[in-house]
Amino acid sequence: MQFLINNSQFWRSNGINEEISEKTELKLENGKLELSQQIREKLGLDSETEVKIQFNQGGMYIERSDPRLTKVYIEPTSDCNLNCKTCVRHSWDEEMGFMEIKNYKKLIAELKGFKGLERISFWGIGEPLFHPQIAEMIELASELGVKTQMISNGLLLDATMAEKLLEAGLDSLVVSVDGTSPETMADIRSGAELKAVIENVINFRNLRDKKQKDCEIGIEYVIMKSNVDELKNLRKLSFRMGAFFIFLTNLLPYTEDMSDEILYSFSISRSQPEIRTEHRPEIYLPPTDLREDIIHDLTVLSVRAVRCLKKIQKTAMVMNFRSVETASGLAELFSVLESKKLM
Repeated sequence: MQFLINNSQFWRSNGINEEISEKTELKLENGKLELSQQIREKLGLDSETEVKIQFNQGGMYIERSDPRLTKVYIEPTSDCNLNCKTCVRHSWDEEMGFMEIKNYKKLIAELKGFKGLERISFWGIGEPLFHPQIAEMIELASELGVKTQMISNGLLLDATMAEKLLEAGLDSLVVSVDGTSPETMADIRSGAELKAVIENVINFRNLRDKKQKDCEIGIEYVIMKSNVDELKNLRKLSFRMGAFFIFLTNLLPYTEDMSDEILYSFSISRSQPEIRTEHRPEIYLPPTDLREDIIHDLTVLSVRAVRCLKKIQKTAMVMNFRSVETASGLAELFSVLESKKLM
């Protein structure tokens, strides 16, 4: 497993199929730079499109002045079948609602004009599966030729719903799990039964494989003081559920009671395996406080790892956290963690 210093909130889109930066040779004729038809179509360039050019010692970078719309977030409903401690709904009193299908169809029709659109993501404050027409919404999005993603608590993912989602063309299902023990899961997620979530996801995965569908499974875990000590079991849980990636996010406290649960100040890193699979899931780490009491809760570190951590703390005080020395220290730290099978 490879660990890199990076933006912890960056979510890779397609795993192994993610596009990398392309290089191509262009000809400069009579002071004009000619772009091929293929490049113009990919960037959505026409004779009236304005572009920006940035120069440096190595060359130049060209991009559109008005970035193309590539991703759309849709919240099918603000209502939910749970009442989690971490939910933003504890801080407001607005009426819950559902997106009407006629409005959604109008949106889809308008999105047909955005040729650069790559994916539509279904999530927000509410539970997407709580919307009675969620499968139809995903199918209409898939018909645009874009990737579809959804975050769910997994409790409504029964056999019938799994069948509908797979037939609708869902490309990525992310399941919210805020504890690897039944007790912690139920406490944070208002009585949610971890066993039921695991069984639903396993059944979904088995049906996916039977139908030979391509739908990637992932896990999202809101990290806080109440569940940070259970991170050591998360990778084992992800293997049971067949997760290709694990996305750790920080707690955003919406009530005074939850403000003492946060544990972040510095960004650590994220794991980026060359190929992410259910055997080697990608792990996204959020900004996490490097105080020793929090680190102790994160995992049981070896003496060598603790020495490495203290070196990183001292380095972080006087150097930019993305420095080569810090990156080297973190690489050593996570190498130790993995060798001890703690990550």
